[in-house]
Amino acid sequence: MAFFDYRIGAGHNVALADLRKVEDFAEISPRNRPRPPVSQPVNIFPVRTPTLEGAEHGDGFINHVWQWTGQTAAALKFIEDTFLTNGTVSSAKTTIYTRLHNRDTFKRYNCYVVLPVPGQDYRYDRGKISNLRLRFRNLVAL
Repeated sequence: MAFFDYRIGAGHNVALADLRKVEDFAEISPRNRPRPPVSQPVNIFPVRTPTLEGAEHGDGFINHVWQWTGQTAAALKFIEDTFLTNGTVSSAKTTIYTRLHNRDTFKRYNCYVVLPVPGQDYRYDRGKISNLRLRFRNLVAL
């Protein structure tokens, strides 16, 4: 398994073989500089409730973020056009394959990709996008 093997596909239940590697999208990752995203471990129990016995009950919707630095405006436009109906919807069904850092493995999830919000998910300055965050909501393991 490659260290960088982040994959994405439009729609739910996309087979692993049909998901495209993020590094293979020329708009996001120029051939001379592979640009895989940076991500934190997937938190599979985002809401934790202590029980009377002292244990914790974990549940809640799983959210996840991929982040890049130093992207171009073309990369953001490509993401919007490809996965978010040309930026006309606020979220869309997506399947991702992302790294579980604490286990050094990858897992496939159905989720919703969220349209990046200016000032919150990226900063735009002279054609450059800094700190582009691509948010995924309600991950469900496949």
